[in-house]
Amino acid sequence: DVARMLEIYKKKGLIPHEKKTFFGQTVADFWGATVDGETGSVRASLSRVIPIAAATELVLRIGVCSAGLLEILVGCWTATFLFRRRLLCLLGVVYEPLQRGLTRKSVFKLSPQLKEELILCITLAPLAATDLRAKNSEYVYCSDASDTGLGITRAPLPPSLQSEVHRHRMRKGAWVKLLSPLRKLQRIKGLLPPAEELPMGQVLPSHPLWMVLGGALQYTEVWKQRVALGCWVKGRASSFSLNQELQQSLAVHLGCNVQSNAGFLPTEFNSSDGPSRGRAVDSPTLPLPSWWEELPCLDAFDSWLQEYGTDPYTLSGLPPFDELYEEVRPEPSAKQLGRTLLSGSAQELLGAVPSWRYVLPRDWTVGERWVPDFAGCLDLFSGQKGAAKALAMQARTWVLAFDIEEGSEQDLRDVRVQEFVFSLVNTGAAVGLGFSPPSSSFSRAVRPPWRSAAQPEGLSGLSGTAGARVAEGNLQAEFIGKTVKLCLTLNIHFWVESPYDSFLWDHPALSNLNPKSPESCFAVDMCRFNAPFRKRTRIFTNLHLRGIRMFCQGGHNHRRLQGHAPGRHCCWTKVAQTFPRRLSWWLGYAMAVDAGFLGQRRQLNAAAMARQTHRRIGEAKNPGPRRARDLKYRDRIRLEDVCLVEPATEKLGLRVFALFQAWCLQELSANAWESLCQCDLTLAELVCGFGHHLYYAKQSLYSFRQLVAYLQRDNPRRRASFGRVWQLISKWEQLEPIEHRSPMPVGVLRAMIAVAICWRWYRWAGVTLLAFFGICRPGEVLQAARDDLLLPEDLIAEAPEAIYLKVRAPKSRRRGLGRSQHAKIVDPQVVRFCASVFGSLKRGVPLFHASPSAYRRRWDVLLEALRVPAVIRLTPASLRAGGAVFAYRSNVEIHTLLWRMRLVNLETLQHYLQEVGADSIILRLPTESRRAITAASNLYDALLTGSSP
Repeated sequence: DVARMLEIYKKKGLIPHEKKTFFGQTVADFWGATVDGETGSVRASLSRVIPIAAATELVLRIGVCSAGLLEILVGCWTATFLFRRRLLCLLGVVYEPLQRGLTRKSVFKLSPQLKEELILCITLAPLAATDLRAKNSEYVYCSDASDTGLGITRAPLPPSLQSEVHRHRMRKGAWVKLLSPLRKLQRIKGLLPPAEELPMGQVLPSHPLWMVLGGALQYTEVWKQRVALGCWVKGRASSFSLNQELQQSLAVHLGCNVQSNAGFLPTEFNSSDGPSRGRAVDSPTLPLPSWWEELPCLDAFDSWLQEYGTDPYTLSGLPPFDELYEEVRPEPSAKQLGRTLLSGSAQELLGAVPSWRYVLPRDWTVGERWVPDFAGCLDLFSGQKGAAKALAMQARTWVLAFDIEEGSEQDLRDVRVQEFVFSLVNTGAAVGLGFSPPSSSFSRAVRPPWRSAAQPEGLSGLSGTAGARVAEGNLQAEFIGKTVKLCLTLNIHFWVESPYDSFLWDHPALSNLNPKSPESCFAVDMCRFNAPFRKRTRIFTNLHLRGIRMFCQGGHNHRRLQGHAPGRHCCWTKVAQTFPRRLSWWLGYAMAVDAGFLGQRRQLNAAAMARQTHRRIGEAKNPGPRRARDLKYRDRIRLEDVCLVEPATEKLGLRVFALFQAWCLQELSANAWESLCQCDLTLAELVCGFGHHLYYAKQSLYSFRQLVAYLQRDNPRRRASFGRVWQLISKWEQLEPIEHRSPMPVGVLRAMIAVAICWRWYRWAGVTLLAFFGICRPGEVLQAARDDLLLPEDLIAEAPEAIYLKVRAPKSRRRGLGRSQHAKIVDPQVVRFCASVFGSLKRGVPLFHASPSAYRRRWDVLLEALRVPAVIRLTPASLRAGGAVFAYRSNVEIHTLLWRMRLVNLETLQHYLQEVGADSIILRLPTESRRAITAASNLYDALLTGSSP
């Protein structure tokens, strides 16, 4: 019950708000709504509606209103009427003053029509409620209307679907365009494509359930009435006339307590959309699904919805639960990726592009305001973006795609868009370009022909559609030619794709660039990339792919590119416009290599793979003069920007410095602050003052120490002037000695491992044993994968009783111990157990399959099961200290222990051993905890030896 749940919340430190907590009530206000459990109604909270009505009445009394106040009133009434959407049709005239372009402070007189709408809002506000207990209809209705006829049909609904169907209603409508007389006639004749009826070429989708209800049930004709689906769903229309029609039926709608929900059906599934005058309604066109037979049980129905991705949770737009395991990654930047920082003008150009237009690697996460500050590539006439996606993944960069299907701002026929492309190239924002233009007017398959080899710009005498298409193609070719010349001038890599015999290559804008030369093109047959058709293609490029030919080698049949493609809802020529995935991958890789995104890649060398003496078998190992090192990376990285500490440490230092600066600016002007910082001695005095401030403000010494370290890293010469600062730190340490982490006793570890094995947490037990007996930091083990673990079976004859764990990013890698280190585990029982747990994992699979937070939660649950109090402060960080103390007590030599812990200084080891070596947490545990630990620890040997996943 709720009371027990609140107790658990309090135990976990989640204190609920007493005034917002309620249970056992029939009427309650929460989330801005009032829920009445007795009447089954949900309405806007009266604590909000009454003030809105009072404010509206005062405005009516005065007779004048400002634009800002009217905007607030309209927003409040809209929120109120959302609980009965049909009342939104009352709001029509109120939007007229808001659309004049007035400022928020502009005052105007209320018109009689506007006063009438506001009075209606106040009068009908009590009816703005949703009735959760409204009686369900026994029928589902279909309707359609045209200029010549109207119709409504209905079919009976099974009782189990009468309430379920409301959960899958349409939640967002679409406004329709006012059609021209020609389009209107095409719509009446059924010749107008659905995309022409809606804005931006969108097509209204239908829910699978509504398609089944519309196409699998037998309908009968009922009546005829015009229905506008978008108005039905929203409750109002942007058209004043449609709103008046909705207002006329409002009395019946409210008086009969109609709670209507609607869905959309395509024409082919709508029984009321078709010639039905003088004849019966058509028979069902779809079979009933398998879950229909299992009604009223809805389990199979829910599974069916999930297969189509239309279950309520998916349609809600909420992220999948799998994302709970993902860590938040920082937005990509030039500093993070080690790339050259773009100029301010280039960043300003890219800032005008919304972030959703960039094609990015799948593992990148960017916000709505993200602007790249490093160079990327352009994909012009993108289409399905196959090449753009492949390039983004391999080059680890952004690709800006242009496709007219996604909006007029991407129309490359527009001169402004072309100038934008030229600016990106000139400023260095784009270092690679790809072109895949439509080839309709340049195709040799056009009959009668529009172009010829002698007249590649178009035959004389063309008019109408042919002339317009040819002229449009010529402008496109001129833009491509101008862009390619610019790329050649600036030494920027590019590729242009078109059919092998396209007239595009003969166009004067490109022919002078010699695109048909074998040395300047990559010629392929698409069947070489697993396509079912041949479609010989020429790719004009300056990439390293130029000069390569990959024509068909025979042995298979080709599909002719004519007719309709079954299952693809388009013709075969449209299908062939999309690159095969393998070709997209080739182009992406070639661009990534030549444009410098994969500067570390080396050419494959068969002699090096042989692992003989050197890569030039039979020749001198180093013939000729010494080869110069590749130092091109220095052009991308400034030496001053190289950080000598971890990014998290640097970020912490910046945050503490910002607090220090803010504290100083409370008493100093900006000029005084800058002047005092120029002198190291005065800066030291300011730092000492800030240290006293932190001490008396009950802040941590750790923050103060991070500030001092950051200032010395920023300017190493300050170290000589900071003697008084370090003296202040020493005094603080005298009052608050450093408390080291409690080392994990081996008895508690054995008990935790035994319980974890009993609960089948084998991989948790494995990584915990690796951290303890390998004397590792827990993060080093949790970040490791199967590739990083050498088991006895991997070593064959070497060290059969040892495990080696590779630590890829150790904490001490900047202290002279190597960028990559390892830990060695020699305990026989641990070796055999880890071999059985991790031996079957595939390469690349993490040793622990969940997040660090999940590991910590299991840790806490095990300690709670063993009755270990939280005040003992045993954390995963105790494993390294516990492993060091256990090795010391097992008479491991100090120098060997230093090597196993990967330490340089003996002073560091003293913190682990001298202060806690003779201490024991077991003595501080309560009796019941010691009993539980002893009992579980006795099972350790048997479980570790006899258990296997």
